[in-house]
Amino acid sequence: MAEVQLCRRCKQNVASVVSRQDSFCNECFVRFVSLKPRKQLVLDGYYQDIFKVLYADKQRSAEEADSENGRSTVLVPLSLGSSSLAMLHILDRVLAEQKEMHRGKVGFRVHVLVCYFAGELYDMVYRLNRLKQEKLSDNLDCISFSLLDVNQFFTHADEMHSILLDYEDYTAKCVEHRSTYSLTDLLSVCPNKSSCEDVIGMVRTHLIKSYACQRGMKAILWGHSMTRVADEIISLVVKGRGSEIATKLNTTDMDSEFGSTFKNLYPLKDVLLSEVDAYCHISGLGPYIYNYDLQDTLLITKLYEHGDNPKPVKMAKNLTINELVRQYFDSIESDYSNVISTVVKTGGKFDKPVNMLSEDSRCILCHSNVHVDGPSWLKAITVNKGHPVETQEEEELLQMWESQLGEQSANLNLKAQIWCAGKDAQLCYGCIVILNGFKNRNIIWPATGEQELAEILEEFVLTDNDEG
Repeated sequence: MAEVQLCRRCKQNVASVVSRQDSFCNECFVRFVSLKPRKQLVLDGYYQDIFKVLYADKQRSAEEADSENGRSTVLVPLSLGSSSLAMLHILDRVLAEQKEMHRGKVGFRVHVLVCYFAGELYDMVYRLNRLKQEKLSDNLDCISFSLLDVNQFFTHADEMHSILLDYEDYTAKCVEHRSTYSLTDLLSVCPNKSSCEDVIGMVRTHLIKSYACQRGMKAILWGHSMTRVADEIISLVVKGRGSEIATKLNTTDMDSEFGSTFKNLYPLKDVLLSEVDAYCHISGLGPYIYNYDLQDTLLITKLYEHGDNPKPVKMAKNLTINELVRQYFDSIESDYSNVISTVVKTGGKFDKPVNMLSEDSRCILCHSNVHVDGPSWLKAITVNKGHPVETQEEEELLQMWESQLGEQSANLNLKAQIWCAGKDAQLCYGCIVILNGFKNRNIIWPATGEQELAEILEEFVLTDNDEG
């Protein structure tokens, strides 16, 4: 009979989790995980004013304190994965404790935003309703919900652009696109799974941040675990977006790319994904998780039978860049978690690149700051022109190739049209890489000025908590 292992924290209860070479019982492990994001909630004076219950003091009257408590709303993008769900659960516990300690008063409110595709709506709403009734019922006066159809980023846009990348000098121009278009149409022409994932990520991030800007949110609380943050850092480098790391991980400055009205916070960035999954299992959050299987690597009593892997094994060629990086981190998380921690700490030390351009500009696709002239750099390292034709035989072969390549003439016609009537479009290096893989190097994208987005997002709110 196996020896019973006791929790090394309380030394009384039977251990259920082994993490970071330490054994925990359920209660001590939940406390261990919960304390890490709670420290992030009081990271500096800005976040303290958001999350603490304010009272009258030398700076504010009782009425002003109550008013500020009521205005302190944070946005939680909820994917119904383990990390964002765990973060919402921890915030719910914080609200419950504040009500108990402060006679019903709370210091902040939570607005949950769920971005979905049409085919996901039924399952997500079913899980959300169960979550509200079974886990969040005591604090629904402080937690509200909205759902956004990701596809409406295109279908509700007032203006669409057709953006073309020149295959020789990598400059881009855009003209107005008048016919109807959708995100589904765009994903159908993406050259690979990595491009699809990048496009969906850009759309979701843009919607979430624009929603926060429009609704006056104080902060966006991203449910990224330490593993997910490390995954994002490495993936950005591989995709040629390393210059965005400092901006993405910046928790001290206002988000300058979206109006400088809110900050971005990663409360779970000190918690490994395996620890988040164990927390969700212990807290009974498993039934509400959508499209994800909890890991049981830290649990002493496993969730799955030996060899019964809930995740089908994919071949490397079928994986996206993010999935490849995640697979690597999953394989080392139990024995070499310090590698993941080092990646996150190193990424947090990055600073914004020096702007090498004459004026500030933003990418027309991802809306990030453009710091260098990507086209000039690419032209300097790329050979785009083939060796000149020298013989009659080579000339005949070239003519045969051109006659068979219908895309070539289509691309030339498209370029002639856009280059004649279009206007210059600024692209960051990462988006140049993405667009270079598209057919004809052409993409249809909404005009995403701040005013247009503010108007569009009024139409995106589909369900509030009062509507179930």
